[in-house]
Order: sequence, then structure tokens, then C-alpha cells
Amino acid sequence: MIYNARFIIVFMLLIITGLFINLHSDVEMPLNKPLSEFPAQIQNWHMLSQSTFSEDILKVLKTSEYINRQYINSEGNKVHLYIGYHGGGKDSGEIHSPKHCLPGSGWFKVMEKEILINVSGKQINLVKAIYQKGTTK
Repeated sequence: MIYNARFIIVFMLLIITGLFINLHSDVEMPLNKPLSEFPAQIQNWHMLSQSTFSEDILKVLKTSEYINRQYINSEGNKVHLYIGYHGGGKDSGEIHSPKHCLPGSGWFKVMEKEILINVSGKQINLVKAIYQKGTTK
């Protein structure tokens, strides 16, 4: 009798788990502000250009929203900024880390360092990385 009760309990748990996996839909989490509102000027850095990805690249990234910009400072130093947001939901892709994407397209990691920055009184974890392809960093 105890054996049958255990079997029924395990069987019911398996059915519930299967139903949950097949019927559960991911909930999309929207941004508080659109990424297009990201500042064009930050201290002595100002936006030099902004570009969009082709439809083929967007099909791979499956971001909910993204920005792809180049900034320049008063000394002439340039930095490329890509922010891709994956809000979840059934059509959103997995997080597409540059750690995997860039080496896969021929870029080599030159340097990577984890740092904390202070933004509006809050500490934010940041990974500072430099990748190189040919003479471009």
C-alpha cells in the first residue's frame, strides 16, 4: 500500500512538472526607459556615431532593445559602446555575451578587468574589456 502511494505521488509530480514546462510562458520585463534615451554626452565624452545591425544579426542576437554607438572624448580617444537588453519572453534570445561573440568572429581578448563604478551613489559591477582584430581595438 505504501509502495502504491509513493508511486502515485512521484507520478503526479512528474505530470505537474511536465505540464509546467510545456504550459509556462516567460514573462517579458520591459525597461524603465528606452535605451535611445541613453545620454549622447557623458562628462567629456560625446557620441560620435550610432549604427544599427542588419536583420541577419538581429535574428541571432534576439535583443528586446539595443544601442550600438561610438563615443569620443576631448583627447580624441574613441570607445565603442554596445548595450543589448534581453527582456525575456518567448521571442527574446539568450544573453549574447561579447566574451563568446567577439572571439567567434575573429577578435582576440587583450585585457579584461572587473571594476566597481559609482553611478548616482550606487556601486555597479563593470567588466572592462579590450578586444583586438587586426589593428582595431
